[in-house]
Formats: sequence, C-alpha cells, structure tokens
Amino acid sequence: MDYFKSPNRWERGKWIATVAAIGTAVIWWTFGTLLGKPKSEFYAPGKLTSVHQTWENQCSACHAGLHAIRDDSLGSRWEGGTLDADDKCQTCHRGPPHFAKQSAAESPGCSSCHQDHRGVQASLLKMDDAACTRCHHPLHRPAERNAETTKPAITRFDATHHPEFQSTSQAPGRLKFSHSIHMLAGFMQNPGKEWEKKPWTYARIDDRGQRTRYMAAAGQKDENALVQLQCSSCHQLDGSDFGTSRMTGTPAAILPPQQSGSHMLPITFENQCQACHALDRPNLPAAIQHRQTPAEIRLALYRGAAHDYLHNSPDLLEQVMAPMPLPNHRPPISRTVSTALDERVAAAEISLSQDVCGKCHYFQPTQRPGLWPVVPPQLPQVWFQHAKFDHRAHRAVDCRQCHEGAYSDPSRAFDDRKSSYMPKMATCLQCHAPPSGKEDKPSGGARFDCAECHRYHNGENRMAGVGAQIESPAHKLNVGEFQRGGPQD
Repeated sequence: MDYFKSPNRWERGKWIATVAAIGTAVIWWTFGTLLGKPKSEFYAPGKLTSVHQTWENQCSACHAGLHAIRDDSLGSRWEGGTLDADDKCQTCHRGPPHFAKQSAAESPGCSSCHQDHRGVQASLLKMDDAACTRCHHPLHRPAERNAETTKPAITRFDATHHPEFQSTSQAPGRLKFSHSIHMLAGFMQNPGKEWEKKPWTYARIDDRGQRTRYMAAAGQKDENALVQLQCSSCHQLDGSDFGTSRMTGTPAAILPPQQSGSHMLPITFENQCQACHALDRPNLPAAIQHRQTPAEIRLALYRGAAHDYLHNSPDLLEQVMAPMPLPNHRPPISRTVSTALDERVAAAEISLSQDVCGKCHYFQPTQRPGLWPVVPPQLPQVWFQHAKFDHRAHRAVDCRQCHEGAYSDPSRAFDDRKSSYMPKMATCLQCHAPPSGKEDKPSGGARFDCAECHRYHNGENRMAGVGAQIESPAHKLNVGEFQRGGPQD
C-alpha cells in the first residue's frame, strides 16, 4: 500500500522536466539581461519590416490570441487549418485568387510565404523558391498541359528548367516598322534607290520644336547634319525626359511626368512619328488627323475639295462643267461638279493608302475602293505580361545588349509580327545566375529566384483598374483603426 511513497520513473520524469523548464527560462532571462539587448530583440524572432513598423509594439494587430499564424505549423493542424491571421492581413491587403479555379484547400496562408520579423530592411515580397515550387511543380504554360511543354522539375532559373520567354516568339501587333532603318544616319537604307538619294537632315523637320528636340537628343547643333536617332529619342521612362510637356493637339496625359521607371511610356504618332511623317501633304485637298476613321477622312477630303470648287456658290454643284479634252482622245461626256469631287476624293484616298497610311499600317479590305479601315496595331505596352521587369534598375546597361534585334540587317523593310527585338532567356542568364567565380570573365551574381521576376496574386496588374479595386479594403479604416490593425469588435 505504500507504493506511492517511493519515487518511480514517472515521478522522476515530471520532476526533471519541471526543473529543466525552470532552468531554461532562468538561463534565457540571464543571457538576455547580460547581453543588454532590448526585450523585443531577444525574445522575438526579429523586428518587423519597415512597412509594418506601425505595429512594432502592437502584437495583437496580427496575432489573434494564441491561434497559429502559419498554415504549415503544428498549431494550425490542431485547429483544422483555420487561420485567423489571414483575416488580419486582408484587413489592409485584399487580393484576387491566384487562378480562377483555385480552392481554399490549395491556397496557402499569407504568412506561409510572406514571413515577417526578419528585420526592418527585409522584403515581404522576397521569399524562398520553395514557396513557389511547392505548388508550381511541374511548371507548364497555360492551355499547353502536355508532355512537350511541361517541365518535370522547376527548381531554378536556367535553360534546363525554365521555359523560353513567350514574348520572343510572336508579337500580337500589326505594324510596318523597322528599327534597323530608323537607327541609320539619315535613314539611308539603300542610297542607290532614286527615292532615297535625299537623306533626312534635321532641316527637313518642319516643326521647329520637334527639330530642336531631336537635335538636343543627339547632341547636334548643325541643322544640315543627318538625323541620327538614339534609343532615347523615342523610348523614355518619364514624360519630362522628352524635353516638352505637351504635344500639339494631344492631351497632356500622353506625356505623364514622374513615372516609376519600370516601363517605357507608350509610343504615339504625335510624340514619336509626326516629326518626319507629317500628314499634311500638298496634293491632298484637306489636312487629316491621325486616328481618324476612313469615313471621317473621306468627309474631310470631300469638304476640302468642295471648298476649292464652290467659293461660296452652292449652285455650282448642279452646273455642267465643260469637259477637259485629253490629247488624242475624244472629249468625255459632260459631268457635274459633284462627280468631279468624288473623283478627286477617290484619288486622294488612293494616295493616302499608298504613300501615307500604307507605309506603316495594314488594311482590312472592303468592297468599297479607296481608303480601307486600318488593322489596329495592338502593340503591347508591357511585353512580359506574367513577369516583372524594371528598366530603371537596368539603366546602366547599353540598350543594344538586350535588344540586339533593333540593330540587325536594315535590308528588312519591316519586322511584321516577329518580336525579334525582345531579349531571350539567355540574355538574362548572363547576369541572373549563380556567380561564375572567374576574375577574367565574370558572369552571374544577380538575383535569379522566382520572386525576382514573378508576382503572386496577379501582382503585375495591381496598381490600376480591376487589380486596384480588388485589393481595396472592403472597410476603409480611420487612423485609430489602422494603428490597431483593423476595426475592433
């Protein structure tokens, strides 16, 4: 009956565990005191990142009681995978699903990828590749789920594991344009041709403001010098870099100032083309504007031609004109002025389609002869739709290093639908790869993890439009609610 009075294995284990727990706490507290570190640095994993410094001393802003934060922790498994912390995150950071058919069971918790307490300078957007490859394995292109396009193991960015960029195959736009010709001095592709014997000089640019702008971009002071375009003559990251704040006849939004520098500003006819490709031709009865429809152009031409004939006398429309005899031909049948107007407008439309609009655009053929509707160029403003690229971060590199196709054989009249100007993956791998360690020929060294180029939650379109509306909090917070981490119950 006295078995409980003598120590046993179970009692000794409880005693040892109690002493170990108390001893560990005392030692931990002693080291923290001797090292002199603040409690927040010694007992917490680390300081919050700079964007969350408002809640550095407000733990309840993210930590809801004793509930688990990460969905891969032991505590979240005991709770059945329910994460109250996600609701805390989405108080300020709402976001669309990664893809339309995503289920809640497949979606990891916010803090599983975006881990805080790693220091003030840490980025919540920079994460280990394992956060991506645990779901994107194998990696495949959308709508191409077969053995040929599926990569069996995506563990790093290289030619073996990562597929080639899709933007290097074919562009969706339709425009006749050759970078190669425009990069030549005076645009002299073939001086032997009759129409190219007169090179382009700055003096041939009629608009003085445009002439000054292009001369300044090339560092040229002689108006009789050959026009020599640079990449920066057309491609700029900020509207103020063009040397003007507004183009004639265009809204100020075409040249927006103070941009982030990630993407080049849009290419517009008024800003990049009009200086040399003016639309006011002497053989046309009226001036036309870019982006006008064929019907609008036809009406403008007809009004201009009518103005030449009428001279404030509308009765001339019904008067019979004396035919103009042609050499060795019988006089034509008498015609009205309206017939003559139709003929002149038709001739002007043919001239426009062949010598003006047709130099750059394709047409959609219709039953009516003359000027046909233009095929929309549809040139993408962002070529890599599913990745992030920052031109500002690469400003020290010569444009030719990545866009060699823009300086290729000038004998090509245009590049049609081929986007040969865009860099391939091999170009990026020269820097975004592990360092080579060779002093004589260094390579690599730049970041090459998944998050360097790719963004989750439709992140490439998050700043405007639908993306901004989706990420907007459902409840707008006042300052007090924001500092407490959301509305309080």
